[in-house]
Amino acid sequence: MKLDEIVETVEKLVPQSAELEFDRIGIIQPTSTDIQSIGVCVNLTDCVMQEAKRLGVDFLVIHHGHGDEIKQQVQQLGIGAYGAHLALDTMPGGLIDSFAKVVNLREPVQPLTFVYKGIAVKKGAVLGFPDLHLPSAGYLIDLMAHYFGSRLGQSRIVLNGYNENFNLTPVVVATGPAIRTEFLEQINQNSPGLHPRLFIAGGVKNGAEQYARKLGISLISVGDFESHYPGIQRFATILGKELQTNVVVIPDYKIR
Repeated sequence: MKLDEIVETVEKLVPQSAELEFDRIGIIQPTSTDIQSIGVCVNLTDCVMQEAKRLGVDFLVIHHGHGDEIKQQVQQLGIGAYGAHLALDTMPGGLIDSFAKVVNLREPVQPLTFVYKGIAVKKGAVLGFPDLHLPSAGYLIDLMAHYFGSRLGQSRIVLNGYNENFNLTPVVVATGPAIRTEFLEQINQNSPGLHPRLFIAGGVKNGAEQYARKLGISLISVGDFESHYPGIQRFATILGKELQTNVVVIPDYKIR
């Protein structure tokens, strides 16, 4: 495969919109124009680097990329890399949409725009109703366990104002550490008549739990990697079909 062909295909699948100009995307490290094997990952951890080297991957598409540390790591590996961050989350069928499917949100889902660093990020989260009613806290635990299995230890469930008659829908879904006070404020202000009862994302930022308690919004955080992984798997499949090759998904941690 040729490097130009790979970059053109990635950029067709992951469009960088004008609204996301603060978020860098593109080649982190150039490499040979001839590519033998492609991998994708959420974070460039030691485990990812070791596995990429073992598999002979010479080009990586990294979700959380860019910065001097990432450049040093890929230089150390001697491979090429492309960073695709927030645009990969928010693209149609991207990481947020894929994570919403894990939660069984039925169509149509409503995109929520978050203002982040002074810029409106379209579809920074989605809001909708699950196919199945969320009747109890036990159901939430079962839902997370079904998908994340042994990684459930990464999850945290905070139920605010909950009892058996308390409706946990509608649900907001986002990836990464999206449970932030500023986003909870925006959700509360921008969804009149459709007050969300549950926010599921990768992580909770400082102070958000207290504000969620005030609003009566329950929270589930599943871990940063776990929230992104369904979409990374899907992206690898789509990219592989476009390039007519196998694209390897390399997890952040060693799977036994």
